Amino acid sequence: MSAREEVLGRIRAANAAAGHPAPPEVPREYRTVGAHQAGAAELLDLLRDRLLDYKATVIDAPTDGGPRPSPPRCVP
Repeated sequence: MSAREEVLGRIRAANAAAGHPAPPEVPREYRTVGAHQAGAAELLDLLRDRLLDYKATVIDAPTDGGPRPSPPRCVP
């Protein structure tokens, strides 16, 4: 038994002794597929737009395996 399991077991036992009901089961039915393939141009454009909204620096790298562009530099 790991330390984590031991601590959680103690918490569950204390809650049971105090008359607290067990927490409800949380549904874990996550969506695993979407309308687009991973890496689709539409998704990359959406990600790029959202990153730019947060003032992030976005560097477009070539997808053909060519040389990567140099990162931007701050010039005083």
